[in-house]
Amino acid sequence: MRTKLNPVAGSAPDDWTIRAHRAEVILPRHADDSLADPRTLFNAIDTEHPDRGAALLAYITLTWQPERLHLQWAVGRQLAIELADAHDVALLLVQHVPGQAGRGNDPHLHLAIAGPRRIKRWSGFGSYVTPLMGDRMWAMIRSKFHALLAPADKPGS
Repeated sequence: MRTKLNPVAGSAPDDWTIRAHRAEVILPRHADDSLADPRTLFNAIDTEHPDRGAALLAYITLTWQPERLHLQWAVGRQLAIELADAHDVALLLVQHVPGQAGRGNDPHLHLAIAGPRRIKRWSGFGSYVTPLMGDRMWAMIRSKFHALLAPADKPGS
């Protein structure tokens, strides 16, 4: 996830400087505030992974041509909040605007769901969230995304 926050070619493997257009960790209400830092969050989930290897994560990319960049951010952020609240998971939301770097790709959002494992009240990670693992999550994500997208992309929103 570090490379999504800092997509600059040649950056150091431990450089967590945020160079993406926007980025934010979204936490469930009861999570420890220290997990709001991306590096802390992903180091914690890797440390608690049962075999001490790199942890799994559910990864979603949302690409469309929004009316305004802040509207795209608002849609992604609301989706992340809904997922965090419904499943007690932490998410990293990152917005890339390739046009700002002279590339022709559309603006897009990345959502990375840490684990995807529930965050226990005030400490560590708990069980895996099976509705957010593998292909089973796509219908739910698509439905939530389209419900949020419809009013957000109307002119004047």
